[in-house]
Amino acid sequence: MGLAHEFLQLWKTMVSAVQKKRHWSRRIQSRPLLLIFAFLLACQAKPSLDVQLSLKDLIPPKVVSVIPENGATEVSDRPTVVIQFNEPMDAATLNSSNVFIQTIHGNKAMGRYEYSEATNVLEIHIQQKLYLATTYYVRISDKVRDRAGNAIGLYETTFTTDQCPKARSGSKIHFNGTISAMAKVGCTLYVGGSFTHVSTATPHGMAIDLNTAVVSSSFQYEDINDYVRVAIPDGEGGWYIGGDFTQIGDKKRMHLARLSHAGEILSWAPEANGTIYALRKKGDTIYVGGSFTAINGNPRNYIAAVDIRGNLLPWNPEVDGVVRAIDTAQNAIYFGGDFDRVNGVFRDKAAAVSEQGTLLPWNPGFNDTVTAVAASGNTVVWGGNFSVPRNRLAAFDSNGNLLGWNPHPDGEIAELIAVGNTLFAMGGFTTLNSGATTRNYVAAISIDASCLSSYTMSCILNWNPHVDGYVQAASFQNDVLYIGGQFENINVQARTRLAAIKADASCLSTYSAATCLLPFNPRAQAGVLALGVSNGLIYAGGIFTGFGDPLPRNYLAAVSTDGNLLSWAPSADLSVFSLAEANGVIYAGGQFNNVNGSSRSKVAAIDLAGNVTGWNPGANAKVNAIAVRDNIVYLGGDFTQVAATARNYLAAVTTSGAGTLKNWNPNVGGVIQDFIIKGEVLYVGGGFTTVGGSTRNRLAAISISSNSLNCLDSYSTPMCLLNWQPNPNAIVNAVTIQDDMLYAGGGFSSLDSLGRDRLAAIRLTTTCLTAYSSSCIADWQPSADGTVLSIVSGNNQIFLGGAFTNVNGMERRYLAAVDLQGQLASFNTSANSMVYKLLYSGKTIYAAGDFTAVGGEAAYRVSSINSDGTVNW
Repeated sequence: MGLAHEFLQLWKTMVSAVQKKRHWSRRIQSRPLLLIFAFLLACQAKPSLDVQLSLKDLIPPKVVSVIPENGATEVSDRPTVVIQFNEPMDAATLNSSNVFIQTIHGNKAMGRYEYSEATNVLEIHIQQKLYLATTYYVRISDKVRDRAGNAIGLYETTFTTDQCPKARSGSKIHFNGTISAMAKVGCTLYVGGSFTHVSTATPHGMAIDLNTAVVSSSFQYEDINDYVRVAIPDGEGGWYIGGDFTQIGDKKRMHLARLSHAGEILSWAPEANGTIYALRKKGDTIYVGGSFTAINGNPRNYIAAVDIRGNLLPWNPEVDGVVRAIDTAQNAIYFGGDFDRVNGVFRDKAAAVSEQGTLLPWNPGFNDTVTAVAASGNTVVWGGNFSVPRNRLAAFDSNGNLLGWNPHPDGEIAELIAVGNTLFAMGGFTTLNSGATTRNYVAAISIDASCLSSYTMSCILNWNPHVDGYVQAASFQNDVLYIGGQFENINVQARTRLAAIKADASCLSTYSAATCLLPFNPRAQAGVLALGVSNGLIYAGGIFTGFGDPLPRNYLAAVSTDGNLLSWAPSADLSVFSLAEANGVIYAGGQFNNVNGSSRSKVAAIDLAGNVTGWNPGANAKVNAIAVRDNIVYLGGDFTQVAATARNYLAAVTTSGAGTLKNWNPNVGGVIQDFIIKGEVLYVGGGFTTVGGSTRNRLAAISISSNSLNCLDSYSTPMCLLNWQPNPNAIVNAVTIQDDMLYAGGGFSSLDSLGRDRLAAIRLTTTCLTAYSSSCIADWQPSADGTVLSIVSGNNQIFLGGAFTNVNGMERRYLAAVDLQGQLASFNTSANSMVYKLLYSGKTIYAAGDFTAVGGEAAYRVSSINSDGTVNW
């Protein structure tokens, strides 16, 4: 029985002796045995206890980091708070009751909580804008626990929001031309460029109110990064959508997504590895077709089935080409496309498979692409580009027999909708019945029993909207057919790419545009590829960037710091290249000759109400740069005259009255691209090679003193031109100053024969300004592989914009940041085209140019970016 058992017996004997009241000394003598016994029992139990303790986690979890970091300022008013834990947490404890963000007065921020089991990271996506200029506390209570149940210690950090709103409110704005100039006043960003109108930007997908025909105010748009090609109602007021996209808002959505009626991106997220062209919902199953070969990482060739939770179902026909159309009827799923085989069996461009996955003995044998299918009762109608066995439209019974129905359109069929005994056909055709009947791009055709068996020309119904362009999307509800495509007019009335047409019995038999063409006209700005009606809204997907008539903004506009278009709208007649503000006046320079109908040659002053002031010095050629200092406006550009007086490329004018030209006259020998003022010196960059007859290659320092030297009133080159001459070998486009260093960007490859690829830093010490040598060129050597067009400093970083795609050998497309040692900063937010102008204000970088995306998000030629690289809008 072991040692423990023997000592247990001894213990019983001792207890018995005590009970018999034996002599006390006998019990004292027995005590050592008792101690030994207790010790041995403890030793025997200890290993089991040690094992249990070693397996149990008794260490409380910790917070590794929080973003925004503790004490951060100028934080966006709708940030994402990111909390990194050191170990896996109990997700059920990570909620708004235990982890909260609030002001000192207890006002809590509302957010969406997402915890990643893989990374131990909690993200809180703030959904309602925070108060501006307000300190918020991020607090974690001791109710937060790890998976072992250990409570975290109380934790708190703070951050303060910006003075100005940053987060985008509603849809983005779309400028139709380049932006190349910016100036910020308070919470307003003034912009200039080559644009002529601005519109609401809701690219690729948006919900339209069926009653008002405008973008729904209840639908919160989230950026979609590529085309939406198909949209169907989800049965709960929202939509399933598919297409080319891979991202919606801040969510990865690989070609498939589900949106609520309010625009929320729902959790349904099966991942396809190719474009989705077709969706059909039947019960709790969604059938998908497209160009993919995998769903959720599992092989599925061109067609698949997923459930309403996003799980891939075992249904798996093996198709050898793209699926472009799907419909269902009874127990069959009908689909068509570009394929030739299904499950290894010939099925030319169309097939039928049972819900159990069995290939049905049904083979229409089309000779070209099928793009549409509509099943109605025992009839299946196919449309496409085929000419066999019928021309572009064909009808079969449910047994696969070809029917006599033969409308014979002269162009492609893109979409079909069957409603009772009527088939609506949309596409690229202009006639039916082999050219005998005119029907432009949309038609209603009877599919009653007589027309299916013994087709006649009278089977084409009188319904005749007469559309003037391709129709490729449709949705039907309450006797109204909604169509989308490339058209601009219906029955010679403006209907821009999206329209609604009554299709009740009266309109089908006696069509009249006055009564049957509804006034619904949201005015899509480009092609519509998908439509789905759901609960009073129609979701449109496609190529478009937005809806509604663009607002005129001729070369000048104003945007709030949260990305909303403002009413300030002075109208110039040609491009604006430079802007500056002083004392509530915006000074503009460019190529224009008129502003608000008043003659203003290349320069103008505009107040904050949009009115042109009396300031009117006039220049005879383009103005590229403007700066205002001490009631003096400095102008640089291509001109040779200002105020009808000789001034080569550089001039100074007072802000008072009509603008008095100062005597300051550096007489530059070439174009000025940019300049910056520090102290009483104007540092200029451009394409010039002389200043006042003295050699100065593309960079120069010129006094603007009004005191000792009085260069503004008594300019002379020997006194007012500083000896600073870095001598770049090609054009300088942009300059900025950080501390006592000037940073230059352009097209050069060297300064004073020292290699510097388009970027350089030059010291501005007293010695370098008065007794310049090549040692004044700092050992700051980032290299760009393309021209640098703009450069600004902030947050101990130098931000770059231009035509480059690499900096320091690393990909940085059109936007980059370099630290003061010349190394790439962590900021890594690319644009998809050139950046012409940057402005830094309050830890925010405003970028302008010709791009349409920044950081993978839609941004139409202007964008707000935080200094850490996160995009506001």
